[in-house]
Amino acid sequence: MYRLSHLVDKATPVAQPKLVSSGVCVWLVWEGQITPVLNQIFTEFGGFLMGQEGSQALWYFFGEEAFKALGRLAGYSRVNRLPLFVQALPGSLLVGYKYEMSLAVQSEYLEQEVAASQDLEMYVHPGFAKTLEALPGLGFKPAPDAPGLSRAGFGLLAVDTTLGQESPLGWYYMLRPLGDPLDKNAAEGWRAIFSELQTLLERMAVKYLSHEGYLIFGLDNLRSFRNITRELLRLERDIKNPESGKKYWPSVMACVFRKGQHLHKDLPKRIGLDWKELAPDFPHMSFKAAFFLGPGFRINDVRRASSTLTVDDWCHISLASEEEAEDEQGEIPFKLPTNLMAGANIPCFYCGLASHAPASCPTKAITELHPDVWEDIGMQDMVKLEEASMRLNQDLAGSAGDALAETAEAKDLRGLILRGIFEINHHGQLRCLAAVWRSKGKEMPAGLSPTGARDDSELLWNALDRLRGSDAEGFDLVITQALTQYGRGFQPRSVQGFMAMESGDWNRTGYFWQEAARGAYTALQRGWLAYLEGRGWEVQGDYQKALSLYRQARGECPRWVEPVYRQGVCMVKLGFTDQGLHEFLVLLRDDLHLFNRILLDPELERGRIHIQSSLWRPWSEARAARDEKAASLTGLDTYLKSWFREDHPFLQEALERARVLIEMAKINNYVCFNRVVSEYDSLQNDLHQTVEEAITAINGRLKVIHEELKEIHHEAAWFPFGKLLKEFNKDFNSCATKLNWMRTTSLQVAANFRKCQDYLDEIDASVTLLKARLVTLRIVRDATLFVLLLGKSFMWLELVGLALSLVAVPGMIFLAQKTGQIWFADLMSDQKWQVQKGLVIIVSIVAMALAAIKTAVSFEKKRAELFKEEEDKAAKEKGKVQARSAKAQKALPPAGGPSAKGGK
Repeated sequence: MYRLSHLVDKATPVAQPKLVSSGVCVWLVWEGQITPVLNQIFTEFGGFLMGQEGSQALWYFFGEEAFKALGRLAGYSRVNRLPLFVQALPGSLLVGYKYEMSLAVQSEYLEQEVAASQDLEMYVHPGFAKTLEALPGLGFKPAPDAPGLSRAGFGLLAVDTTLGQESPLGWYYMLRPLGDPLDKNAAEGWRAIFSELQTLLERMAVKYLSHEGYLIFGLDNLRSFRNITRELLRLERDIKNPESGKKYWPSVMACVFRKGQHLHKDLPKRIGLDWKELAPDFPHMSFKAAFFLGPGFRINDVRRASSTLTVDDWCHISLASEEEAEDEQGEIPFKLPTNLMAGANIPCFYCGLASHAPASCPTKAITELHPDVWEDIGMQDMVKLEEASMRLNQDLAGSAGDALAETAEAKDLRGLILRGIFEINHHGQLRCLAAVWRSKGKEMPAGLSPTGARDDSELLWNALDRLRGSDAEGFDLVITQALTQYGRGFQPRSVQGFMAMESGDWNRTGYFWQEAARGAYTALQRGWLAYLEGRGWEVQGDYQKALSLYRQARGECPRWVEPVYRQGVCMVKLGFTDQGLHEFLVLLRDDLHLFNRILLDPELERGRIHIQSSLWRPWSEARAARDEKAASLTGLDTYLKSWFREDHPFLQEALERARVLIEMAKINNYVCFNRVVSEYDSLQNDLHQTVEEAITAINGRLKVIHEELKEIHHEAAWFPFGKLLKEFNKDFNSCATKLNWMRTTSLQVAANFRKCQDYLDEIDASVTLLKARLVTLRIVRDATLFVLLLGKSFMWLELVGLALSLVAVPGMIFLAQKTGQIWFADLMSDQKWQVQKGLVIIVSIVAMALAAIKTAVSFEKKRAELFKEEEDKAAKEKGKVQARSAKAQKALPPAGGPSAKGGK
């Protein structure tokens, strides 16, 4: 026994369907091998195979095509045995937001159980009886309840096999070129495209006609429909390829069901389609027709539709990724909410949405400019933004306009998306009017920043407040008084233009803004008013006038890019998406946030598919560059620590920047992609610069240390007691070894640079210690030298004194005798040894005193002469060494240096 629930349960569930369509489910049960003719018939008549398991299958049809297919199957069974059980019952097709399909069948039918039939049996639900009555050759025959089936009153399908059943599916394609038919470029472009299309249609044997710029042709079966659609898209893609050498011209395409209509020149007028809203180069058709195309095609929403979608609403078709060119593969993971784009109004002057009139726009309540919203959006992952977009779409389904303002105040991503949309055209909103009134600058956009306080004219600000509150009567009273005070000044006319715009009087709107421009006295005001007037023409659909005024605004304020962006939007609205895209890509080089702005802009719907396809290349290139940098971020903190110590100020800053980069690299957003690349390169440049500056400082410090060590060596080398310098020599030699290593190694290597920093601290500590010890060494050295010089002087003076004393006593005796001083001569003769001893003592004392005075007076000079003599000898020896070797290098003193001269 076979159960229907087994097939339905295996279908992919769709929790929140985007589309629901009631139709006919056909349950098939067979035994053995089923003929492939069955699948061919069901597919030809527009059936969708929703599931197959073993010897049972479940198909879905949108309507009467199911019974015509069963009629064709009954005709086949007349000449071919077909043991098959068939049951046609009501069911609903559920289509998800990613166009996945599932079926919903009432529970009373799911529990049905049947066995394989020995012949063709076709049961039909009684609810389809009236449908069968309207179909020639088909009917409904009541039948008793079959065992295992629902007791809903299923009958048998009556088929008149003499009447053949043909597939009711058929389509008409209509193509129309963009632009003015009288324009030379448009005429030449369309002729080139028409010749390519003509060749394609003749090759595929399709009849066509051309009338008033339209190309119309019909398709009689599903296979032709799929083939022609695929070939049209491929042809458009090939022509747009610059390497093809073919002339491209944009055109719009629409496809409708045949439904009894005939191929006629008035067909484009009968379908009631606004051709100005169609995106160029993509076939537009109903969702029902798009589903028949099957795999290989991608369905894209036309968001200028009702918020409640049905299978008869319009969409447009592009090739799926596997059918596209390599450079167009992929899709940016973000779509705007369908319900947000829905609406029957013209695009709102303030925000571009069609869901409300300008008088009730939520942006009127916003009083300040918020450019930081783009920074917030740029730091959000696109996948999360798309999830928020889907939640926003559900929140806005069937809701009043107040929900828009309430959601915009939300602190989550839904509110962020709405705030971004409201910020796109902030230059055309009332908050910009207030900023222009208070502006002290002379040119857009920088001139909006230096704003002053509100002036004394409360009448103007009162008029603006009444405009915000949509109080037309109160506004007229206040503005009349303001005009009495200001005359035809700039401010009252500018705010009058907004009130006229909200009332729908576009003639007065343009008049007021033109009058305001005549009274304006800065380029900022004139450029802004030209922008407003251009925006008015854009909203009205006169894009040529809008383009002219945007160019005028750009001429007044050359640094203001907003008019250039609006020119691109107008080109997209005209259907010339490539030209508009060119403007966007130029601006994108200087402003990364423009990427997200384009994705959020509700006024780019006509060319959104082509724009997103073209933006895929910069998106994928930026993501690839991000991925390359992200691979290096994994060990970035370890790499930074390998250069610097923990207390280094740059390391702390760099580690924080690396942490931010690692988090940013996880975000899928065009802004983050480019930020990661630029910030990573900036961090590497800062690291390189910091290292270079540190190396320069280290080299300078090494020179200072080298001179200090030379001085220490010079001073310590004269210490006379070399064996006492064991610890001193050890510290000195350690410093010399480390210094020589730092001077000869490459500091561009992280390990060497990091080690050098540690060595510098160690050498600084050692040099400080050596200098402290050197003070004691100097005292001992100078004291020793002083004693030696003192001893030398004392010895010479003592010898001279002793010699004189030995001569003095006999001389004194001789002189006494000659002069008759016999008594003195006898006295000296008797006491000569005592006198001699006294003279020796006196001479020694005097010699010591004189030696001390002499040594103290000449000590510095003697010491300098002694050191200079040794230095001259060392310099002479060094000169000889340099003469012998041209590659001789200046080196530190030898390892045993300080004690080398100490032995002298």
